[in-house]
Amino acid sequence: MVLGSDITRYFSRPENREALEPELQAEVEFGWQNSRGTDPDEVIENIEMFLEHDAAWREDGEPLVAEFRQDAVKVEAAGAEALGSSAASEVKAWHLAFRGEWIAASEQLQEAARQVGAGGQSTRGYRGLLLYLSGVWLHLGSEDETQRARARELVRQAAAASEVRGTWLKEMPQLPGTEELSLASMDVVAVSAIVARLRGQLRPNRVNDDLKKMREALAPDESTVYEGGLTSLGSFLGAEASKPKGQGRCDSAWVWGTAIWMTVEAKSEQHADGLLPLHDIRQANTQLDQLAADHSMDHPPAGSPAVIVSDRLTVDPQHAPAANANVYLASTETIEQIAGDVSIVWSDLLTSAVGIQAEQTLRQHVRSVMTEHGCLPTQVINRLTQNRIRPGA
Repeated sequence: MVLGSDITRYFSRPENREALEPELQAEVEFGWQNSRGTDPDEVIENIEMFLEHDAAWREDGEPLVAEFRQDAVKVEAAGAEALGSSAASEVKAWHLAFRGEWIAASEQLQEAARQVGAGGQSTRGYRGLLLYLSGVWLHLGSEDETQRARARELVRQAAAASEVRGTWLKEMPQLPGTEELSLASMDVVAVSAIVARLRGQLRPNRVNDDLKKMREALAPDESTVYEGGLTSLGSFLGAEASKPKGQGRCDSAWVWGTAIWMTVEAKSEQHADGLLPLHDIRQANTQLDQLAADHSMDHPPAGSPAVIVSDRLTVDPQHAPAANANVYLASTETIEQIAGDVSIVWSDLLTSAVGIQAEQTLRQHVRSVMTEHGCLPTQVINRLTQNRIRPGA
């Protein structure tokens, strides 16, 4: 029996099911076919029939499972071979690290990163993690500046490997002597917008009231209020945020200059008791192109995501391929968490930024506070794009 939104969402993706042994694939497919759109009482009856394993199960259940088994073919997950080949090197690395042999441990982990790299894009993020750890370990055991320089280079390689998906790297302590990681262009836009707002005619009481209204709007399930809360949230994140006019448009568009955009479609009134409708997926597919037309551009900036906010975090496997590769699902809980973090950021800035006169110092302070609370655009996008709808994209 599969119970819970996370595991249900996991098995809704074809590539995850296809990585199972054929027998397990057949059982999962049987479960999908006999629970999708089915009355809960009937699902319970089916479970009871299975547990009893009586004649009804043998006549109606087992033949169908056997039929699914005939069609099932195991397909190794992307990157599985590369991950398997690196296992021995990783184990050696951790044994060496446990004994405090940091330089040797780093060398083994660098070898593991090389092996993992054979998986291409599917293992890119994990390769970044291994490179970062190898850099930290090398720095711990370094005996001269040459080794320390190599450690810093490994950390830079980790950042390059991780890209946007590696926003965790911004939150890690820097190695001594390491140059600060440069901000992504979208983060530069956001920091500049917030600095300009802080330098303007800002009324702290008004800002605090707006923050309170934003969090209240993002808590209930009333969509019209929720839409306004989303636009307010985007604005506090340093985006040019608005509700585009016209039918079929997104509920809120967040624009960070020409660096990156994000459309947000709120389905907050839905509850976690069903599947995301195909109509919602098709609607999200077009919203970034509509936004590009608003800006007289042929297409949105590369990498721009379209996010559907809904507590229906499972998609019918038959409908998932209809989604564009840049369409994602995020929960209302994630939005609420980001809103809470944004409130903390602004509460800090309203008090701490007052005495900072130098422009560069203020920029650095805004960057630091936003990074600490996961509110740079790269971090926010990472938080909202953990669940891509389209399989294998």
